[in-house]
Amino acid sequence: MNAQKLIILSILLLIIGAAISSKTGTGPEEIITKSESDMLLQEVRYIASNAVIFWRKPAQLGGGKKSFIGITDVRPLGAEPINAQRVHTISAVKDKEFTLTTVGLINGVTIVAIVTNRGIKGAPVITLPIQN
Repeated sequence: MNAQKLIILSILLLIIGAAISSKTGTGPEEIITKSESDMLLQEVRYIASNAVIFWRKPAQLGGGKKSFIGITDVRPLGAEPINAQRVHTISAVKDKEFTLTTVGLINGVTIVAIVTNRGIKGAPVITLPIQN
């Protein structure tokens, strides 16, 4: 009798779990938004990695000579500022850091990261669009 109760309890838990996940499920909009944020975060990491190299590289070789001063867009960091999927902007440029803002043009995901001469400082702030 105990095994039977355990089986019934397991089935009930599965049904309840399925009901909860269907209410909070991931519809197509959430999946696309998550995919966009993952893609943008990967690009932010790529730019930050290239920024470390740029900062260390001598000016004669196209680098920053241990400074980000004068950098105005992401081209020297191996990326295009705008394409059909996103826009990258650089602001608050200092000697050892700058702010990189990336906005997705598919669903409007925004990622703001402080990029330093050592990589990304802390965790990037990811803002997801409001879903109806």
